[in-house]
Amino acid sequence: MIELTPGVVLTTSSPQDSGQFSVNGQRAASNYWTVDGVGANIGISSSAAPGNGLGGALGSFSALGGTNSLVSVDALQEFRIQTSTYAPEYGRTPGGQISIVTRSGTNQFHGSAFDYLRNDIFDANDWFNGYTSSPPLPKSEERQNDFGGTLSGPILKDRTFFFFSYEGLRLRLPQTALSTVPCDSSCKVFGDARTMAVPAMQAFLKTFPLPNGPEDMAFPGTAQFNASYSDPASLDAYSLRADHKLSDKLALFGRYNYSPSYLLTRGDGGTTPLSTVFATRITTQTATIGNTWAISPATSNDFRFNYSRTGGNSYGYWILWRGHPSYNSALPQSVNSENASFKLQIASLKSNYWWMVRMQGTCWNS
Repeated sequence: MIELTPGVVLTTSSPQDSGQFSVNGQRAASNYWTVDGVGANIGISSSAAPGNGLGGALGSFSALGGTNSLVSVDALQEFRIQTSTYAPEYGRTPGGQISIVTRSGTNQFHGSAFDYLRNDIFDANDWFNGYTSSPPLPKSEERQNDFGGTLSGPILKDRTFFFFSYEGLRLRLPQTALSTVPCDSSCKVFGDARTMAVPAMQAFLKTFPLPNGPEDMAFPGTAQFNASYSDPASLDAYSLRADHKLSDKLALFGRYNYSPSYLLTRGDGGTTPLSTVFATRITTQTATIGNTWAISPATSNDFRFNYSRTGGNSYGYWILWRGHPSYNSALPQSVNSENASFKLQIASLKSNYWWMVRMQGTCWNS
């Protein structure tokens, strides 16, 4: 809906600047988000560099980049985006003003349930899986299950109501990648780089996936490795709202929202080997209370108080590609998750390869 608004242009995102879209030429970090009348610019990067979210400039996005960490789809009553000539109560920032209002309960009990499904059994194989390899690479696992529901109704008839919503997302996103690895015995021109290297390096080189493509003639000792795989992601969004009518002129409400999300990606967009996995976790919590007082037919007063907290972290670790030998022998016996981190860098004219291992026992046998 935001993208369909005149004046909106999608922007590239980075950990330092992740506003996602620009309105009328303003910076991507110049948009202002509100939920039930309170600010929702509480987003922050999960990387080591906090980015422009550190000053409260970003809307709160999940690890997958969506706003359902703030409000689930079925809990949304009203969505509005204003791009210019908005009223005086708006305008903290010069960009777009995105306003979200959540649903409340009624005198009748209501419920809903939904499940949105995608699966690789319904899809053709990725074209690149056949183009980059012979025989073609297998179809990667694709699973997208977006499910949830709502329940609402009265606590005290005509006075107190509740509205509960939940949304869960379980995703396996298929990917195809082309990378470079050290040659093995299948390389006939330059030989097996894994066994020809000095003994101190052989254990490390053998931890690379085995090549399944031709030798790279421009860079002796390397060959192509083509792979299909899936990146997993998950989100849970819980919210509970209660409304209470004190009188015909005074109403109160309170809402709590809790939304953890995580995302795992291999290879960091091709800048690191596919055996390097990066994990991102973002958890958003918001609590809002407010009242609306109709002082007179021409005057009203709205009061809102909100406490929000967003926690994000990311880390990288090294896993073996499926079916390859263990690399425990490559690591010093004294290294463990409590006392060290491990980094290996192989520099060449073509590129730099690096690995950062998060020393965790469960990773060694992955």
